[in-house]
Amino acid sequence: MWIWKKPCLEQLLSRVRWILQTKIVAFIFLATLSVQHVYALPVEEVMQTMDIKETKQLKKLFRSCLELDCLGYVLFGDTKPMCFAYIHKTKAGETALEGWEVWKRISNNFQYPNFLFVVEEKLVNNERTLDVFVINKTTFNALVHKETAFLKERLGEDFDPDTFLQTIEEKGCLRPLIGYDDAVFGVLLGYGIESSMAYQVKHEKINKPGHAPKQTSTYKGIRAKRPPGSYLSLISFLGNPKSEAVQALIQKYSEETQAIWDLCRDSKDLVSLILQALNTEVCPL
Repeated sequence: MWIWKKPCLEQLLSRVRWILQTKIVAFIFLATLSVQHVYALPVEEVMQTMDIKETKQLKKLFRSCLELDCLGYVLFGDTKPMCFAYIHKTKAGETALEGWEVWKRISNNFQYPNFLFVVEEKLVNNERTLDVFVINKTTFNALVHKETAFLKERLGEDFDPDTFLQTIEEKGCLRPLIGYDDAVFGVLLGYGIESSMAYQVKHEKINKPGHAPKQTSTYKGIRAKRPPGSYLSLISFLGNPKSEAVQALIQKYSEETQAIWDLCRDSKDLVSLILQALNTEVCPL
């Protein structure tokens, strides 16, 4: 016959501690799952957090990056892994800086799962400048794995394509991690190995800062085709226009340029369009 025994005080305290610990763990787990829903707002709600002035400032920033810095290819395409923009931090009346401040504020409550923003600050002619890199994680990782052999050759056998992007995010910088290697930088910008190596070799030969090598029939400026009426900056780089690899690359960029322009031209709200692109995990095109 089973006889119930009154639990001792220590058993009761042990049971209470177990219950409390279980509830705390469950609470932390649920909080972790829900934190993105608490703080990450949909694009429509993010738009509502900005007043008219802030929306205009952000639009100027986005428009400038589309016109000057090839942002459209990174956001909407699947060929260019990253781009970067210069923002003068100490220049009076710098509209890009105003837009950047708006972006920093709203980005705290906004998810951009497939993109990484990296900011490098430097001093140029006594002016503080921000180099803002926008990286498409999917395109970047695909390129890094595809060109691992080249990157190991330039950066050393310890280079790990599986952790490179994570290292960039943790360190908060890019160029120091590649030793300011122009060829690697060109490849990561999406210009291909052939053209990026030619650029580095040509500049090393003249060894004069601010001086560009003389262009020839096999080394000259190459640019994607501009759609009629487009204000978008075009992919352009120095390379061999007779090279099949270069021709294929510039053809792909020309096709993307047209598709990107179609999106921007038909959009009634540029800020919303770009925020939607940042908020997605797949290429919009």
